[in-house]
Amino acid sequence: MFPYNRTGIASEPQTVTVFATTEGIPFVPVTGITRVPASATAGTPLALTGTVAPANATNNTIVWIVWIVWNSGATGATIDGNTLRTATTGTATIRATIAGGASATTAFTQDFTVTVSQGPGEGGFTIGFADFVDMAPEVPIIGPVIRLGGGWETITVTDPAQYDVGSIGWFFLGTRITGTMVSGFHGETLTLGPLIHGNLLGVGTHFLTVEVSVNGVPYSRRIAFTVER
Repeated sequence: MFPYNRTGIASEPQTVTVFATTEGIPFVPVTGITRVPASATAGTPLALTGTVAPANATNNTIVWIVWIVWNSGATGATIDGNTLRTATTGTATIRATIAGGASATTAFTQDFTVTVSQGPGEGGFTIGFADFVDMAPEVPIIGPVIRLGGGWETITVTDPAQYDVGSIGWFFLGTRITGTMVSGFHGETLTLGPLIHGNLLGVGTHFLTVEVSVNGVPYSRRIAFTVER
């Protein structure tokens, strides 16, 4: 039965639409992001999280990207969603962005530095003087296996003091390897991973060369190493 209006005539039911509005609700901007991980292990995925302040910020969804590529490239850093992946040691700069965080039309951004340390290795590989003189230099020694996900190996020239000072050198594709990959008082140890001079190595066999000299006489040896998944 239809309800009656004041005239006593039946009237049909009416539909009333109510519109919700945010007018009058104050915008709360983001003032900062804290509790973001500051360290990672090469080869181990790192979940990126952060606490947005204030807690009642109008917008608080964080989107992550690798920032300052020239700085982060040495680690092979990539981000997939909220996961940071790195291939080797170093530092990576990441940026957190909250759309509409600073104002209704302006994003809030904040940068963070993540220090990447070595992942678990599989042992050490050594090369002695006999390895330099027992066969032709171009014949490679079969070296270590590197894991593409971030594994690493050390290759060390034993008894380095017997060689001329400063003569130990490591080379890949004709370029001398420098930086944090080389360590030891004489530069006798190479920390080898799936990333060399910013180049991520593909699966397969690769070659490097180590050079030394004794009383001015040069010696060299090729080392074959394999990158696996």
